Parts: sequence; C-alpha cells; structure tokens
Amino acid sequence: MSARQSALRRIDRDQRRGQASLSLRRIGDDLDRGIYPIAYTGGVVLPGATQPILTSPGEELTSNAAESETGSAGPEAGPGEGAAGDDTPGERSSGAAALVLGHPGLTDSMRADLVGAVEAYPQFNVRFAPQGAWLSGWVRPITDLPERAFLVISYPIVSPSDRDARLAAWAWWETGIWIGPRHTNCGDGSICAFDPSDRVWGPGDPLWLYMDLMTVWIVRHMYLRRFGRWPGKQVLHTAHERLRDHRPGELCGCRSGLSYEACHHARDHRRPVWLAIADYLRFFPAPIRRPSDEVLSFLRSSVTP
Repeated sequence: MSARQSALRRIDRDQRRGQASLSLRRIGDDLDRGIYPIAYTGGVVLPGATQPILTSPGEELTSNAAESETGSAGPEAGPGEGAAGDDTPGERSSGAAALVLGHPGLTDSMRADLVGAVEAYPQFNVRFAPQGAWLSGWVRPITDLPERAFLVISYPIVSPSDRDARLAAWAWWETGIWIGPRHTNCGDGSICAFDPSDRVWGPGDPLWLYMDLMTVWIVRHMYLRRFGRWPGKQVLHTAHERLRDHRPGELCGCRSGLSYEACHHARDHRRPVWLAIADYLRFFPAPIRRPSDEVLSFLRSSVTP
C-alpha cells in the first residue's frame, strides 16, 4: 500500500470516528431529554427517533420493546457490522441455540428465553453450570468507534422461589479493565442499568431486552469516558452517593430533572459526614463494589482473549 493510500485510509477512518462521536453525543443528548436509543441485533446502538423514555410517570420503554413482539431484538445490523468481531455469527448462534434446546432441566419458558437471547445476540456463547447458564460475548455498540466490551450474564435456572437466584451482568473493556464502579451494585459489582421503580424490565420479561439495557449501559459508560459526565437520568439514593459520584452537568440522582448543581448539591454539602455515611450504610450494608469471586472464576475458566 502506498503512503498516499495509507494517508487516505487514515483520513477516512478519522472521519468515520468523528461521525461516530457525534452519534454518541446525540445519544447522550437524547437521554438527557428522555429519548432512549435503539438497540439492534448484536448490540449495535443507534440514536432513537421520537420514542420517549417516560411514557407515564416512572415507566420506561426501549424502542425495541415497543417495536418487537416476537422476541427479536430489532432489525439486524448490516453485513460485517455489530459487536461480535466474528465472521460466523450465524453458526455460533445456531450452535448456542442447539445447546440450549438440548439441555435438560430447563422449562419451556427458560428455553425460549435463552434461544431468543442468542438469536438477538448471535455472537454470544452459552455455558451451563449446575444452577444456571452463563452467556458471554463481545459487544461493539458504536460500530465506528474502537471500544468493545466483554459482557457476561448469569442466568439462573433454579426455582424462582430461590431468593439468591437472580439475573445479573458484568462487563469489561477490551483492555481487561472492569467497567465500573459507576452504576454497579454493591456486594458483587453487577451492572445497575435501571432502578426497579422504572418498570423498564422485570421477572418474566425477555432476556434479550435485558441484554439491550446492558448494552445501552455500556454506551453510557462510553459517553462518560469521552465527555466526562453520565448521560440521562440516574438514581442516587443518598447524599454520600451523590457527593461521591456526581460530575458537573449531570442530572440530579433524585430524578428532579434538574442538574445536580441546581438541586441537591448545596444541601448534600451541608449534611454532616457521619449522617451521610449512616444513611448510605442503611441502603447498602455491603458497600464494596467489585465483581464477585464466582464471576472471576468463570472468566478464568472460559476461553476469552
């Protein structure tokens, strides 16, 4: 390749990345205004059109949830696009679906849930353990930006009455750096992409929709890395959390719709430190946020780059 061709290729790449950065900025601006992005097959995320997040107080819907009633995660990404970084996503999806269909101990609803997930995210692998399934794969939400994330999901297949069994997810950048601690859960560092009061997802809703929400959470972290603030609404229950996590220009964690500086900032600073910490510990008795040993053991035993 000549020096001229190399230079032209770099210019083209930089232009595409610049446009992708504009797309990421638009997603953040939309989230600030209550408009949710659209997640497509494989975890490709694009700016939303007109569908607002809040259809009624406290209720959120993704565009996929509004558009799809068949278990599909939306229209497919174009050839070679998507998050997989794999030339044979259809083969991997077929293999994962066959593994799910042939696995004993699954209810019909669990089997349909898992098959729907691997059809929506064809680059993902499925591995079974005694009490659950592990789904894992790469996502590249903004196709013209270099960031990829490795997403790991723990899917329980034990009795729903088991209180310790819950759906949970974790993610790492391609460099091996865990994505967090902003908006991760205390105790096990799992992804906290929404508050239960949002009613955006709950038990019985499709797994592919949950994966869409995890992918959009990764996009929000991409925005945080590039632009220095968390885009859109967030929930921060206590003064300690708000003082620790808020960055300038973010919407206040109390969900007032105001910026933190115009809302809780002054009163949080006036609150005695010991009282702020006591409030926080009442909410989160196990305040450490990091991936659990069980998840790290999965990563060590799985075949990942």
